[in-house]
Amino acid sequence: VMVIPLTVSRLIRSMKAIITEDQASWGHTILAAVYIFVLAIQILTVWYSKSRGPEIGLLSAFALVGFLLILTLRHKAEDKSHLSFNEIGLSVGFAIVVGLVAALTGALGYGIGWGIEALLQSMRLQLEGAAIIGGLIGGVIGFTGAFAYMAAAKKGWRWMWLTWLVIGLVGGVGLVSFLFMLNMPDGPFQSLRDNPTLRRMAGAVNTESGTGKVRVVIWKGALNLIKPHRPLGVEGEYTDSFNGIRPLIGYGPESMFNAFAYAYPTELAHIEKRGSSADRSHNETMDALVMTGALGLIAFYFLMGSLFYYLLKWLGWIPNKRAGQGLVGLMAIAGVLGIFTPYFLKGDFILSAVGLPFSLYGAMFLYLLWRAFISQPESGAGVSSAPILLIGFLGAFVGHFLEVHFVFSIAATYTYFWAYLGVVVALAKMQKLMVAEIQPAAALPAAETAIEASAPAQKTPKRRKRSRSRAP
Repeated sequence: VMVIPLTVSRLIRSMKAIITEDQASWGHTILAAVYIFVLAIQILTVWYSKSRGPEIGLLSAFALVGFLLILTLRHKAEDKSHLSFNEIGLSVGFAIVVGLVAALTGALGYGIGWGIEALLQSMRLQLEGAAIIGGLIGGVIGFTGAFAYMAAAKKGWRWMWLTWLVIGLVGGVGLVSFLFMLNMPDGPFQSLRDNPTLRRMAGAVNTESGTGKVRVVIWKGALNLIKPHRPLGVEGEYTDSFNGIRPLIGYGPESMFNAFAYAYPTELAHIEKRGSSADRSHNETMDALVMTGALGLIAFYFLMGSLFYYLLKWLGWIPNKRAGQGLVGLMAIAGVLGIFTPYFLKGDFILSAVGLPFSLYGAMFLYLLWRAFISQPESGAGVSSAPILLIGFLGAFVGHFLEVHFVFSIAATYTYFWAYLGVVVALAKMQKLMVAEIQPAAALPAAETAIEASAPAQKTPKRRKRSRSRAP
């Protein structure tokens, strides 16, 4: 998941060079073809992993990356004023056009995928979900193609971001509603549950059966571990002397397997293999609480929040101190809502482990929406040398952040995370050094001009006329 947003950013960089450069080299064309091939392999790998975590993280990352890329056009538009009602109407109308184009190309892709699937079946081969994959690929091509055409033609730069938002809201609400109805026992789409792909997608919002219920029960046991309780251990042999501060410091890295056995929920034995103890909770928030306590959880969210903050700042979307305070305040309010909303709805904090990260993700969208609606500054303070690359990094971090709340992190994802973080910090430092070198050079001519303008004009001395002495 962390690799795909960077592949998309490099593909966009090559496509931009092909479109904008008058004498684009064949190198960019070859690179674009390679990136498309690699991207297809990466997406198919995620699809056939049959894991909901990477799919949710990838979809969320694509939503944010696309929104930021289109917002970059809004940032570069010559007119920095507020949107007019006419432009808002154009954005809604273009959303309808994009939907029709995506539906047509999606139907074409579905037909091609169905034909490939039928051909393979005639050869006694099977490729699960080929028709659905073809429909998704076709829809994505039509969807992105419409935006790419408008961007290349330099049309709608000021309002296309609103089109993206409208499509995202309608599509998101429609997808979630469809999945909930797919889980209804007597719902209108019950016959579609025979499709293994759709059944797996429906499991993403199902907490009453399957792996969804397993996760919820494990999260319940993890919460019991950090609540005040009797010391763990064997009476008369060993007692946890740090039991009183475990909610603050946790039980230590890689310790959940041993600690969870003392808080094992009996309900888990009926839906999971008996005798097995969870070594991970499939949720980074719960893992942080159990292993590092409340202090570790605060450190984790401080790291992720700071990372999102500075990436948006280096991209130019936090132009001043007041804007930064607005983002921090919005994320704080969203975080509180993400924690307590599940409690008010369900009576416990189990689903807060999912509500907290997604509330921070939504807060970033709301902040960017606010910045897009107001008038844009004439010049941003972002890292102008590599904005597309930074957007790719932000998408990778966001995808990772949401993915690990449905799966568990492994050594590879931690390695990618810290390597990417080092590259991002290096890019920021390089940009700072470049600005420091440019500013003195630009300041010298300006200073000379100011000195010349402020110096008092010197009067040219008049030549005194010599008086001739006339002879008497």
